Amino acid sequence: QRTLRQPFMPNGRAGTATAGLLECTTLLPAVDGGLHIHCTASSALHGQYPHGCSSLQTYWLRPDGWIGLEQRDPSTVGLVGTRTLLWGGGGLTVNANASHGSVRVQISDQYGEAPLKGFSFAESLPLNRSDGVAWAPRWRAAAPSSIAVGTNLTVQLRLSGGAQLWSVRGRFVPLCGVGFMDGLE
Repeated sequence: QRTLRQPFMPNGRAGTATAGLLECTTLLPAVDGGLHIHCTASSALHGQYPHGCSSLQTYWLRPDGWIGLEQRDPSTVGLVGTRTLLWGGGGLTVNANASHGSVRVQISDQYGEAPLKGFSFAESLPLNRSDGVAWAPRWRAAAPSSIAVGTNLTVQLRLSGGAQLWSVRGRFVPLCGVGFMDGLE
């Protein structure tokens, strides 16, 4: 997690091509939905340009990678929930990295109090030790396409082992009012 004073793209270590100056010039969409970030770089400090110190660098940012949530303490489990959503039918995709842990998904009632039948954490097939940019969560005996269009619900995610969550996507619209995280401190 970055602080207010920590750069999004920090300089490299002393002696590397990006040690002195990094100027990002172009953002281009990548085939996988991420971004290619093209930069000019210098091993010298700003205003010092000795011959041979500059280079071109390309970085890649995962889809939805501008901001995310990370479960850091391996002795605990992180729980994240959405506000109440108006379900539009179809499937659900999650952009998460569980390279060293796991992610489970639960679909619950509009207040986040009780899982919908077949969609509990216990029935969720986890994303284990994998990076899922467009992971489609599954459950043992239920599919999101079976949820009636127009149902008010919440989506809850349980992260463990340092898992990172970037986005939750589907055909739904967030509703104003009470959500799963309201009132929690």
